[in-house]
Amino acid sequence: MERFFNTAGPQKPDINYTIDPLSRFDLDDILTLIRKPLTDHYGGPVQRVVLELKLRRGSLDKVIEEGLRQTADYMDLAGSVDEGHLIVFDRTQEKTWDERIWHKPYEYSGRTIMVWGM
Repeated sequence: MERFFNTAGPQKPDINYTIDPLSRFDLDDILTLIRKPLTDHYGGPVQRVVLELKLRRGSLDKVIEEGLRQTADYMDLAGSVDEGHLIVFDRTQEKTWDERIWHKPYEYSGRTIMVWGM
């Protein structure tokens, strides 16, 4: 029986080529990286940001209103957050990319949340 690489779903060793994922990595190196503070990886403090993604369905104002509320709630849950961003994807075919792409800061619940249209 011919064997092949399976790129989706469960592996079946009798018909798929399989590679033990841990054979390619040194477990000690991985554990060392996991235990290191993030500041060692990136050379600076960690920036905490909340991103909320929405699809525009119906009124843009309603999507933004609901998204701002959810973004502020997530910022409260996350604790010490530096920024909040709401990204609204507009799939309206009649609009050009210039009309779809924009950004504007909104004040909500004592926070500034940047809203991006795409």
